[in-house]
Amino acid sequence: MDLFLTGATGAVGGNLLRHLLDARTDSSIYVLLRASTDDELRERLLPILATVTAEQACRIIPVAGDVMLRDLGLGATQPAWISRIGEIYHVAACTSFCQSMDEASRTNLAGTKHVIDFARSIQETGAAVRLHHVSTAYVSGKRTGYLKENELESGQEFFNYYEWSKFEAERLVRAASAELPVAIYRPGIIVGDSRTGHTSRFHGIYQILRGIHYGLIDSLPCEPDFQLDITPVDYVSDAIIGLSQLSGSADKTFHLTAGPGNTLSLGELVDIYLREGTTCEGSKYRPGSLRFAPCVNDSPARNGAAPHGWRRFSPYLPYVTCPKTFDNSVTRATLPDLQAPDCREYLPKVVRYALESGFAQVV
Repeated sequence: MDLFLTGATGAVGGNLLRHLLDARTDSSIYVLLRASTDDELRERLLPILATVTAEQACRIIPVAGDVMLRDLGLGATQPAWISRIGEIYHVAACTSFCQSMDEASRTNLAGTKHVIDFARSIQETGAAVRLHHVSTAYVSGKRTGYLKENELESGQEFFNYYEWSKFEAERLVRAASAELPVAIYRPGIIVGDSRTGHTSRFHGIYQILRGIHYGLIDSLPCEPDFQLDITPVDYVSDAIIGLSQLSGSADKTFHLTAGPGNTLSLGELVDIYLREGTTCEGSKYRPGSLRFAPCVNDSPARNGAAPHGWRRFSPYLPYVTCPKTFDNSVTRATLPDLQAPDCREYLPKVVRYALESGFAQVV
């Protein structure tokens, strides 16, 4: 049985590909890459091949296409190899918090619909196939409090079209579960590898740390005890693979989050950065030099009352001002031997890697 993966050029998809190659040594992996010519396909494939062994490279089969196109751009006449696909891992998404409704609809919503249609076309060949859909815990939108894994629709509003589109994509996947075995995985805030700190994308919480590092932020418009649910990308990949191998995971939703009791306060994260930054040339701040200045009456994510320096970082404010606790009891019970690691143990490596990499680019 072979596998099919979308989003292999992204941080989560690329990491998942490498973990799948390690775990599924008897399987080839068809990787959908956005390309319209053979030269474009080779260009997109080269960075992927640079991260795997020669043996693993032989099991990667690049496929030119695009989730935004009907038939994934493969054409109306489906290739013969689709009958060999037993599992689809759909990771491709536009994760920008600033994307428009149209952009989010085309990539995250229509893209998911096209992947579901692709799975159905495999079923039509007589083959059995499972769909593994990577969503986000932030389909919860503006909801606060304790959020369970089996919850989706609660009349919530959303901070951005990314959250909205992933919510709508989950609705499509859940509707397809009547005829197609599916599993939904919801990571929270993802950071680099817990062992090396490596990441291929400095998004999300990294942007706040970059702002601090380059002197663009000198005060934080939030509470220092705000709890962050952070998980390393290797745990997310290992959890997806572990859950995907269990027959009992079909038609369930899993929070791939740190979960209650394993969160970290924003103040602690800043302290970790500042401790690591003292040994890194170019850091402007030292422990105790940053101020927390939360808005008094309402969240700055809602009323726009963030300090001036935070204007460019406003898309990230909801994730440090809207309190949530992601229940992950179903995930922990289903995978008792694989738990999210203690963030206080690995975050120094994650922060150090970001500092030593210059956050990938100079502001």
